[in-house]
Amino acid sequence: MNAADRATFRQWAARMEKGESLGGELTAWTVKDAIFNQQRFNVIQAEKAAERNKQEAEKQAVIDAQKEEERQRVLAAERDAETRSKIDAAIRQQFAVTVAGYRFEPLFGRNGVEYAREWHFALDLSNHTKRAVAGFAGLVTIYDVFNKELGTYPVRVEEDIGPLSKKKILAIMPHNKNDAGHIQMTRSSSLRVQFFFESLAFSDGQNLDIGILDEPTHRQKASY
Repeated sequence: MNAADRATFRQWAARMEKGESLGGELTAWTVKDAIFNQQRFNVIQAEKAAERNKQEAEKQAVIDAQKEEERQRVLAAERDAETRSKIDAAIRQQFAVTVAGYRFEPLFGRNGVEYAREWHFALDLSNHTKRAVAGFAGLVTIYDVFNKELGTYPVRVEEDIGPLSKKKILAIMPHNKNDAGHIQMTRSSSLRVQFFFESLAFSDGQNLDIGILDEPTHRQKASY
């Protein structure tokens, strides 16, 4: 018996002492049978280990792919946020919106019963350019008296403002009694409104934007 066979036989003997046998393993009547059984056992265990390693590698590959996908998503979001901030800054150099005041107005039906409410915002628009403006779009974030953010909502205003001109308009946002931000707005004694510009449309058909705005629905020319 060579050294390899002796090592294999010792493995078999140790396994038998522990009562570890394969299903269907034949009784070893001779040393040769014991070595054969142990060699078969070693092959099967190696195959199982290889399968486990394969499965673990596949799981790790999925995890790594998910991490890379998330990393790319974060990078894309950062690039998008940077681009949006640049557009907002560029528009602010040419156009300004100031909230002069707001009211929480009830709406009444023909029977005199209140059926809904609206937020009315008085806006002062200032066109600093020598080009006529047709409107603007973006986001509006509303804060309470403690500067806590209550909600962010899409906004689109279609209003003609002449070159180097100012204009006062009324923007209307229907009250959503199921919106957490709207609920908090009704409880705050004072609101602060901040605009984030995504697009400035000129009357000549040219826009200053990043081309990612959805077409929102609105009840009036100037509304949220």
